[in-house]
Amino acid sequence: MVAEDPSPPTCVPKIEVNADVDRLAIRPPNPFHPGDDFSTWECLTRCFLRGVSPRNASSYLISLLDDAALRQLMTTGVRLDAPPDNLFTELKRLFDRQQPPALALEVFWGRRQQASESADTYV
Repeated sequence: MVAEDPSPPTCVPKIEVNADVDRLAIRPPNPFHPGDDFSTWECLTRCFLRGVSPRNASSYLISLLDDAALRQLMTTGVRLDAPPDNLFTELKRLFDRQQPPALALEVFWGRRQQASESADTYV
């Protein structure tokens, strides 16, 4: 027979759960890589960050950059704990390279189908 332990039960310390981790109904956007479409990524990221507390938003934004994009952002000298709007401004300056519509259309029409390329992948 096992004797009962007369010592008081162990007390588990109160653990606080980060509310941001629990509440995410929106899937976070994919990490941003230099060369990706910045304006689409920015839109998805801003929508995602609306549900994150303001004190954690910069950390989430930084975590959504791949290593190469983060290195480029760090070379600008912007503080990584700056408000997200400041980080987005700097990221936009670095990565938002849009062609004028006429030039984009010219590039599209100037492209030729390769011999190894099917018609579906060409379009």
